[in-house]
Amino acid sequence: MPLFGSKKKKQKAEGEADGAAEAEASSSSSSSGVKRQLSKKEQKALEKEAKKEQKEKEKQEKAAKKAASKKEKQQRKESKKASKKASKKGSKKGSKKKDKKHQRRMGAQKVHRGRLFVRLDIAKNKLVAQVDEARDFHTVTKNDDANPYAVISIGPVPKGCDAVMKQQTKVVKGARKRAVFEQTFTFDISAITAGMRDNTRLRIELLHDAGRKRGTFLGGMAFTLNEIEDDDTPTQGWFRFLDEKKAINQNEPFRVMRKKEITKEIQELYGDVYGNKKPEERTYEEPVPAVDDAELIESSGAVGGKKKVGIDSFTYLQVLGRGAFGKVLLAELNDTKDIYAVKVLSKEAVIEDDDVEATMIERRVLSVGAECPCLTGLYATFQTPERLYFVMEFIKGGDLMFHASNLGSFTEPQAQLLLAEVCCGLWFLHDRGIVYRDLKLDNVMLTGDGHAKLADFGLCKEGIWGAATTTTFCGTPGYLAPEIIQELPYGVSVDWWSLGVMAYEMMIGETPFDGDDEEEIFEAVLSAPLEFHASISAHARSLVTGWLQRDPKQRLGSDSAGKDGIKQHPCMKTTQINIPTYPLSPSFSHE
Repeated sequence: MPLFGSKKKKQKAEGEADGAAEAEASSSSSSSGVKRQLSKKEQKALEKEAKKEQKEKEKQEKAAKKAASKKEKQQRKESKKASKKASKKGSKKGSKKKDKKHQRRMGAQKVHRGRLFVRLDIAKNKLVAQVDEARDFHTVTKNDDANPYAVISIGPVPKGCDAVMKQQTKVVKGARKRAVFEQTFTFDISAITAGMRDNTRLRIELLHDAGRKRGTFLGGMAFTLNEIEDDDTPTQGWFRFLDEKKAINQNEPFRVMRKKEITKEIQELYGDVYGNKKPEERTYEEPVPAVDDAELIESSGAVGGKKKVGIDSFTYLQVLGRGAFGKVLLAELNDTKDIYAVKVLSKEAVIEDDDVEATMIERRVLSVGAECPCLTGLYATFQTPERLYFVMEFIKGGDLMFHASNLGSFTEPQAQLLLAEVCCGLWFLHDRGIVYRDLKLDNVMLTGDGHAKLADFGLCKEGIWGAATTTTFCGTPGYLAPEIIQELPYGVSVDWWSLGVMAYEMMIGETPFDGDDEEEIFEAVLSAPLEFHASISAHARSLVTGWLQRDPKQRLGSDSAGKDGIKQHPCMKTTQINIPTYPLSPSFSHE
């Protein structure tokens, strides 16, 4: 058996060797140029295998493409979601994650910190401070509210004084516009001698509580002890919140007009104006109805030189905008079907915010606006016991802020034309002793055919002729001239500075003076250098730089050259500035 098995294995090995030899011979024959022809069966098998491989390859490519498309779609979805989340978060005031250019433009606000109602008194070495309520303070949370509380302190105090010299109110959570404290605090000041009381102050600070912004300063004020003791110095009533620097040593009464200051014009519109007493509670969120059933007192104007108008003379179509004192409504005059913008103001709100005179000035400026094509015109005014109504020209093109946000920036020819028309409007006001003081993209409207008109004259100051000046700190932070920030006397020069800021924004698409808060913006206005894109022409740079001279005596428009300095500037010559006609056919339309 073993011998048989060995023989069989030997035969098998010999057979395998012969097969290998034949294969080698076949290979050698092939390499020498003689190819063996494949059978049809073998060819079909190869073709089938090739098709199978191609199909598998296409399947893999399709799967990879589908996976890539799915991944890209998911990335777009996540990006859109993140962008929407960032936009929503950035829409709240003070968000640093919002697009900077949009934030700076849309975040422009009039300088306003609100006010506090207090009662301060000193009797028998006891200082009594009653803190009633705060209104119109800044909001700091994503919900557009704040958690305010007031800190009342006295200092400096003599060494060794053990009396409590610092107390605080309760925290009012989720307050919007209004926080009621109604708390009274008593301080023992017997250790503070009479000679020290002129330099010792009671300070009141409004702060925010909770969250990362805990301790945020919302406003403050200070009173010397001698002021509080002096019967002729007001220490009871509304006082404005000041910034941190001013709040260390100053206070500013939030004054309502005294009887001797009430003109016949104001009396006719507002009736009896109360003195400096705490007004009745006002609901800030109360909407102003489009149609008020209140009895009409009188109509002091007429539309188109025809009959006088009142509330029932119009059909109110929609709300165009909202402000601190009311709304602007789109209205159709029933008789003619003409369209107007009707501004509705709450008398109570105007009086409470000490803006009676500002409203009267706005009315007077609007009344002469029809004489200049670059100003919004007023057609009629009427009133009810609660509200004032201004029937104004409806300008359908929107404001420059809207167009700047959509376009990013204007071309130089577009900007030059619009700037020339704004110049016409400013000269018209300046020639009548009026400083505008609120020039910005939001307040320049475009007509349907692309012409510019100034609007919103609530901050205008009358009586500024020649070298006359004023000192009121007002305006929008990013547009304030250096002399306003430095609290120096100023005149019409501040309007030319604001025009320079606006010109920069129109051509560059960004604000020239950036900052995360008012203090940073003011610092930039006073010291930051101007930076221009390479695409801006030399003439355009010269124009903007001329308007943004920090020295008002060297500023284009308020320097010795006056109007001619602007008219003869190479960037403005082609606009053929001329009042009262429009300079050129518009090169820009909102449509």
